[in-house]
Amino acid sequence: MRVRMYTPKDRERVREICCDTGLLGDPIDPFMPDRKLWADASSKYYTDKEPESLFILEDRNKIIGYLFGCLDSRKEMAYRIWLGPRILLAVLSNLLRARHIKEIRRLLKWTLTKYKIEMPGFPISYAHLHIALIRNKRARGWGTKLMKTYFDYLRKNNVEGVFAQVFKHGNNLSYRFFKSLGMEDFEERDNTLWKDFKHGDVKLVTVVKKF
Repeated sequence: MRVRMYTPKDRERVREICCDTGLLGDPIDPFMPDRKLWADASSKYYTDKEPESLFILEDRNKIIGYLFGCLDSRKEMAYRIWLGPRILLAVLSNLLRARHIKEIRRLLKWTLTKYKIEMPGFPISYAHLHIALIRNKRARGWGTKLMKTYFDYLRKNNVEGVFAQVFKHGNNLSYRFFKSLGMEDFEERDNTLWKDFKHGDVKLVTVVKKF
């Protein structure tokens, strides 16, 4: 097992893992069957605009996880302003072809009525990260190695701090994973986006680490 830097040839596999883990660690398909749309919205900035901050976890020459990084979250937010209309066009294309209507309606309704209420704040000048490992490779210490590699990278780049946003529900281990690495709660909000797919309350928490 090793951590290495991302290369363009990794893009397809990274997008696949992004979709296989998008529903709170499970495949995104029940929530959004259009995998290309999901991968574009979730990963395009990191693979196409800041690949130097993307780390790959590899086991026996097979990619089993990744860490999307961004040194300055303001740059990723600016990119989303550019990407947003293009994602919307893809959504409208699906609607015109009568594809995934139920799923798109659910997402649009939440975005228009709940997004601002249910998304916790974050320190905009900080770096941020998204981490994902395939299911059968989790809880083995490999995610920790990815995170520590990224933290070292951030220190070398003299960033002020880093944040992540993690869902907390049931026996989900993700929140405890971030806490074990010294990240502290910044803000927490109830989140209903996944209510049709996960039992019990779901909360979205911004966790931060200062350097």
